[in-house]
Amino acid sequence: MIDVSGSREEIVLSFGRDPELGEGLDEETVQLSDRIVMSPFTAKRLGRLLDSVIGEYESEYGCLDVKPSPVTGPDQDPSLQPNVSRIKRSDEKVGLLLQLVKNLNVQVGLERSFKISDHTLLGNRFLLGTSKGAISPEPHERILHICKRMDMPENFLEIFKENLTQANYVHFGFEENVTSCIYKVYLELYEEIEKEIKIRPDKTDPFLLHLGFKWDASDNTKKALTRYTWYPLLAIEDILVRLSNILDPHGYKITLEIAKDIVSMASSRVPHNAILYLEVSEENNPRRSFDINMYRAKLQLRELYPFLLKMCGHYSIASEHFHALYEQAKSKRFGHLSGGIDREGRDFLTVYYGVEGYYISDRQSKRESPPERVPPPIGPDKASSIRSPFSTTGLTAEKAGLLLQLVENLDVQYGFERSFKISEKTLLANRFLLGFKRNTIRQEPHERILDICERIDMPEDFLKAFQKNLPEANIVLFGFEENESTSVLKAYLEFGGRFREVFKDNPENPSPFVIHLGFKWDASDNSRSTLAQYTCYPSISVENFLTRISNIYDNNKYRNSFDIVKGIVDLASSRIGQDQFLYVEVKEENNPRRSFDINTYRAKLALTELYPLFLKICHHYSIPPEEFRVLYEPVKNQIFGHMSGGIDREGRDFLTLYFREKGISK
Repeated sequence: MIDVSGSREEIVLSFGRDPELGEGLDEETVQLSDRIVMSPFTAKRLGRLLDSVIGEYESEYGCLDVKPSPVTGPDQDPSLQPNVSRIKRSDEKVGLLLQLVKNLNVQVGLERSFKISDHTLLGNRFLLGTSKGAISPEPHERILHICKRMDMPENFLEIFKENLTQANYVHFGFEENVTSCIYKVYLELYEEIEKEIKIRPDKTDPFLLHLGFKWDASDNTKKALTRYTWYPLLAIEDILVRLSNILDPHGYKITLEIAKDIVSMASSRVPHNAILYLEVSEENNPRRSFDINMYRAKLQLRELYPFLLKMCGHYSIASEHFHALYEQAKSKRFGHLSGGIDREGRDFLTVYYGVEGYYISDRQSKRESPPERVPPPIGPDKASSIRSPFSTTGLTAEKAGLLLQLVENLDVQYGFERSFKISEKTLLANRFLLGFKRNTIRQEPHERILDICERIDMPEDFLKAFQKNLPEANIVLFGFEENESTSVLKAYLEFGGRFREVFKDNPENPSPFVIHLGFKWDASDNSRSTLAQYTCYPSISVENFLTRISNIYDNNKYRNSFDIVKGIVDLASSRIGQDQFLYVEVKEENNPRRSFDINTYRAKLALTELYPLFLKICHHYSIPPEEFRVLYEPVKNQIFGHMSGGIDREGRDFLTLYFREKGISK
């Protein structure tokens, strides 16, 4: 049993055990086991964290079945409703449809979507689907009853009856657009197709997979009959060609690029036959469109984030309007993409996501994981067998393990940051940084920090320079990196107090200053060492620091690397202002390294939201996507922090991406 109570000053979580059955108690008695008291602000943060974690869990493993509370009725507790709070349940047309489907008393799959066209973002759209075989008794009569109650046009009813016998699945839908509301009913005909495929498994002829019946909910004379034709076993290259036939590259270049990029990203996860390509046609109107089902790629919606932002930019959608919808849906599973030319001759894209199973009843709406409505793929699944690169063996290697233990022994809160570094055909993942505030060490802070330096065999000349600069540092960091041939130990001093000094001297145009000193040496041979100086450029504009990065990358010589960096900066710019970036340039003694570091922690981007850019990085540096996913999958929900890049000590271009868990202190 869990109970929540509160006052203005505190929120209380009480945990206990219900009485054993048969104890004969007149009143409900609960044995209290634990009680947690927190401030309302802490409770709110906890609620947000739980919402995020549960969303990610359900996206990965399926929906959780939550039984109704004994003290909260279904009308009071939105968690007992089918999670359609954003579907305007008070609207008469929506309410009727929900009631009619509820009366079937069967499991339904709820799928949401949003449609984007010029200056228009439509989010009040959903589909409720169920297996015809689950409806008993009299499935045909009960389905037709719903259609009549929804005021399906008479001629549609006749066509619907003719095809209902062959259908195995029925979907009921609603869409609110700029001027009206649309009812939709779809028949899925996959069982008939499956019979043909069993006879001829290599058959590539197109099949009619869906019939869609659509009409204005207030005026059923405004209607459209839609045919969805499936082209099985298309190679990805063929899908991209067909997209170009629908979206003329000369007139709809950006829309076509977005669709192609999303398909290409999904194809890096699954074989081509797990992606269902359909083309859509309607009688007596210019609609030419496609629908591509990619549920089997198991992409989260936020892994499409760069493409979604590109959609918003192309269609002139205000960022705040998009993000209000996106934040509620980002952890859901991406399903399919439709797009093309609509009935009015305008180009559009629609994103479908998050199929969830429900039983809609008077008492509660029970969520379950619905069966996938995607024909099974043929061949191996690229998305299987993902393991973590951060194995116990890697992190407890002798030098790394010693460093971790020494910092733990300080008994202070410290930040734990990981990173992966990518250069040509090289992906390095066994890297970490441990950082803490110098003044949090209670006794003999300098002596204890220097003791760590000595224990990890810092070179003598470095030790003297470190000791000299330590009193000015506000933060100390220790790091470990395993590269192709050796292991490297690192120590950094951060001089945060210098920010105040340079802004005090010149608030309008503060001068660059050294914000970090970095001491790095070979863990097996400390005579191989280098001292790095990190110069911060306060108040520099995004445009200006991108110009400086372009110069580091020698303008066009490393153009692809620069474009990737700019793409990540553009993503962060959608969340934060120019004054919230921290730009640093790095120089090392006696080597050609020229590099930069851009801190974007304030943007609060998850690694998932950079996924398409990570694939570009892999392509540029010749890293197999499967090898990258070994790194990515275990950490994908962590927060992207900063990136460094440029030309390394061997004269090669590189990128390093840093990230951490949402709670950074240990």
